[in-house]
Amino acid sequence: MTFIKEYLIRNVHLAQNNIVYTKSMQMKRFYYCLTILLCMTSIETNAQIAIYQSNPLGLASKERVKLEYRINNNNSVLFAGTAYWGLCPGAQGYAEYRNYHFTTRRTEMFFYGKAGIGNGNEHGIDAGSTGPFTYILAGGGMGYHFNIGESKVFFMDLSLGLKGCQRIITDPNGGSIQLFYISGPGSIVDINFHFGFQIGRKPMY
Repeated sequence: MTFIKEYLIRNVHLAQNNIVYTKSMQMKRFYYCLTILLCMTSIETNAQIAIYQSNPLGLASKERVKLEYRINNNNSVLFAGTAYWGLCPGAQGYAEYRNYHFTTRRTEMFFYGKAGIGNGNEHGIDAGSTGPFTYILAGGGMGYHFNIGESKVFFMDLSLGLKGCQRIITDPNGGSIQLFYISGPGSIVDINFHFGFQIGRKPMY
């Protein structure tokens, strides 16, 4: 079982880091590996597991899948993989910690912090390209998690925070980046809107 998990995790990392994949190939690999990991983890732990999906508007520039393991009512860890296309193509992965607090029976407020790594490019408004580069990121903020219905199987998730990115490997022939920090993967204002579902134990008010 452990060997299978390690193999799947390696495939998720390859899908994140290989930006020469086509969009469809990247996301098929994401979904395949993360779905199997979700099922295996749920069977082994009987814990609360949630999977997050980018909202439809976000699909214009990216596709993100997040897997959450709820340790207890108030604490959880998440792992996210994102494929970007358009003006700022690339891939990004990060780990996130959340601290939840119920405000109503179905609404939870949370604070989060995250850190990760990514690679990308920018085909901006100027001619040419920046060339590929690798960056690290860290950020934090707050948000609301809206559980839908008494069963709390489906949810909407909104968050707002700040994020910083630092390039660590760059193309010496590449130009300056602009959109990357404004509306791309490295945007300083960190706005997220997801739909999803959760299985296993549900958070209790």
